[in-house]
Amino acid sequence: MTESEWYPADGGNITRQQSVVHTQLERWEPATVPVYAAPARHRGSTTAALVEHASPRVRVAVANLLLALLAVIVTVFTVALVILGVRMWGWLA
Repeated sequence: MTESEWYPADGGNITRQQSVVHTQLERWEPATVPVYAAPARHRGSTTAALVEHASPRVRVAVANLLLALLAVIVTVFTVALVILGVRMWGWLA
């Protein structure tokens, strides 16, 4: 399509398009469009409800505690594997 077809000299298509948009805006009813949707209730999930209402500072603190717990678990698991390897193959004996 050429530029003259998109933008005719008399502006016919542009005017027609503007009138269609204007008609659609007149038909639009704000009451039918939900502006705000309330957050869904968490049924039976205490943790989800606590996280939803927690401040960002509390969320960061809980995340740090969980990361520390994960680090402890990984460390204990690694030490257990090293001890098991030392005992099974007699390393450092």
